[in-house]
Amino acid sequence: MTRTCGQTQFRPEAFFQGRTVAQGILQDRTGRVGRRFVAEMEGRRDGPAHVLEGRYEGTASDVIGKAAGIATPDSLHLDYRMRIPIGKRAWVVRFDDVMHRVNDNNIINRATLRLFGIRIADLTVTMQRVQDA
Repeated sequence: MTRTCGQTQFRPEAFFQGRTVAQGILQDRTGRVGRRFVAEMEGRRDGPAHVLEGRYEGTASDVIGKAAGIATPDSLHLDYRMRIPIGKRAWVVRFDDVMHRVNDNNIINRATLRLFGIRIADLTVTMQRVQDA
């Protein structure tokens, strides 16, 4: 049985259209919180969006190549690589990223970061759509 949180199935391209506020923590592999952050994002569509059987593909300025994703009624699983500064170098880190829809306006995002296949950090983020007044 398929169950959805809201009245409609999760559509990432609609959720991220407009303003979104994110708050999160980055934990090292021992669980120690290394960073806390708040970010505001402005999403917009750049060209036509086509979704085939819940599969997504996207780009961002800090993503190497394309992010590939698969959506279920209440989540989106993404796999992508980013160049991240660590110490005095920039390393290519792989993200295994899962966004879980809490309701139509909120997401909890969990990502595992890997370097050379070894888990180096975990990222936990809440995202909330900002409704224009």
